[in-house]
Amino acid sequence: MPFYLLIFILIFAPLAYGTTGPIAMTIVQSLVLSALLWVVVEAFLGRRKLYRPPCLLPLGLLGGLMLLQAVPLPPGLLKLISPVTWLRYTDTVWQLQPDVWMPLTVNLQRTLEALLTFVTCCAFYFLACQILSNGRLQVRTVRVVAFFASLYALLAILEALAPNGQILWLLKPWPAYAGKPFGTFVNGNHYAGLMGMLLPLVIALFLAEKPLTRYGSWRERTIDFITDPQLDKHLLSGLGALLIAVSIFLSLSRGGILSTLGALLLFALLLLWKEQGHRRALIMLLFVAALFFAIGVFGWQPIFDAFARIRNLQGEISDGRLSYWQDCLALWRDFPVLGSGFGSFIDSYAGYQTIFQGEHVVDHAHNDYVELLTDAGLSGVLLALWVVFSMLRGTLPGLRRRRKAFSVLLYFGSLTGLSALLLHSLTDFNLHIGANSLYFAFLGSLLVSAATT
Repeated sequence: MPFYLLIFILIFAPLAYGTTGPIAMTIVQSLVLSALLWVVVEAFLGRRKLYRPPCLLPLGLLGGLMLLQAVPLPPGLLKLISPVTWLRYTDTVWQLQPDVWMPLTVNLQRTLEALLTFVTCCAFYFLACQILSNGRLQVRTVRVVAFFASLYALLAILEALAPNGQILWLLKPWPAYAGKPFGTFVNGNHYAGLMGMLLPLVIALFLAEKPLTRYGSWRERTIDFITDPQLDKHLLSGLGALLIAVSIFLSLSRGGILSTLGALLLFALLLLWKEQGHRRALIMLLFVAALFFAIGVFGWQPIFDAFARIRNLQGEISDGRLSYWQDCLALWRDFPVLGSGFGSFIDSYAGYQTIFQGEHVVDHAHNDYVELLTDAGLSGVLLALWVVFSMLRGTLPGLRRRRKAFSVLLYFGSLTGLSALLLHSLTDFNLHIGANSLYFAFLGSLLVSAATT
């Protein structure tokens, strides 16, 4: 049952508008909790063994930082660890209720919601690590996710080519001010963020299922390749990867396109680094050539136009992100160590905003690293770096011992998928999108299982 719940969550999360609404998030949280309890009960009854995946300590400390931001503290302690927060309370709340204990965060409700979302993702990571420790379930999960991603990409492409004003031709459309939707996402950038993670995973499956034709003449190898029963799976995986890549370009997400190209380059370099990976790197090159040809069929001009919009008629960068990031430096200087509170960016940034665009409300920094710095300060940044270091330290030794091609390729695909979202996070806030954060945790669990299972 936990396996089927895991699969359902992975399919439901993107379809439910990217799990950006409270109802969808509540459903996902309930399902994750149910599956996790099921696994724990099975372990208690002796039916399964619980494995301790990497990163639990730094993830726990990061959650503890969120909790610290939400806990009411005495005025004296607040003044010591966050003088600006203390000063604000002095001019507001403490005028009416002197010396009442108050939290570090600017918005308690949003920080608690962020904490709950973070705990859900951590629980999902732990749950997936337990399920994927079974090699058979690991392979089934990868194939199901690859099939879903390919079909979802095909539907998104068809929707983009033949829109009718509704999401997937059936669902209620997003309001005009919400952004340019793609697939079931309110914003094409977030669709590209999800698919940028899944593309390397599907490519890894494509390479792993390639028929083996190492011996004999060229003619004999060709016959072996064509008659191999693996050929159908190999070609379907390749077609799925091509559909996913094409859909990313059609989403017109500049960050998604660049991060995807960067991820493909990283994947090729990893293949070259691994022994006997030169042939697979050549296949990657052919895949990129096929991708560019497919994009040419749809037309490159919309993509060129999307990148041209970065600059205005005067040749100046017109994107508001640079202004947001400059304003965030002033915000961080006031909350350097512990931040202004996870999830509170929309509230804390308002007092530092210098560029206004009509009624547009800046709810995110459009850079996950900058937003982490403002929300959590240097403490949060250091803990996040610890998570990355702990993950690599906990999985790389296992990778060196891997001899099975599928495990190595799965590790490369998972690592490259994670890297794709981390690259995309330089210009967007994908880690604040429910479905994308869940898939980020899922790829982390795949990274662990590929190195250890």
